[in-house]
Amino acid sequence: MDYSLATFLIALLLIVLVAMLPLLLIVLISRKKLKKRLKYATILVLSIIQLWIFYSIYTAFYPEDSFYFEEYVTVVGKQVPKSAKIIDKSASYPDIHGKYTSVSLIKLSDSDYKILINEINKGKNFEETELIHTETLNDILDPNKGTKEITWKERKVLNESWKHHFIGFLSKQKMIIIYYINL
Repeated sequence: MDYSLATFLIALLLIVLVAMLPLLLIVLISRKKLKKRLKYATILVLSIIQLWIFYSIYTAFYPEDSFYFEEYVTVVGKQVPKSAKIIDKSASYPDIHGKYTSVSLIKLSDSDYKILINEINKGKNFEETELIHTETLNDILDPNKGTKEITWKERKVLNESWKHHFIGFLSKQKMIIIYYINL
């Protein structure tokens, strides 16, 4: 059996066991003869724990918009403009070593788009570069979504050669693509 497949199956088994533990405790508690208030309070607490576990697992695979706005700050090095709206997003699940990629397609107002592109063009941190293609990026670069004619810039960060910070400018739609790779 392949090592990565075995690791995945073990991780999946552990997730299922952790997720099912509160449910098993609920079943055991409901069968015991306890005072009604104590029984219902215990079941309520375990149910809340169960919901939190499922929510954590869900957001690990499908991050919320705040995750992508944090990636914007990491890539660009500036706060997210108030006009920013995420149109599309994709992220890979981190592997055992923390490697992952994330991509987001963000719509900006005309003024915020112009300010951002001017700052990046005048700044010394970004340079035009060759793109590293991943499946996560290909999810966003679907020709049917109108993501053509993109100018890519990469932010070079000293002592972080394993991290790649890309920003792509779609001039016709006034949108940007934030692309982060952590190798």
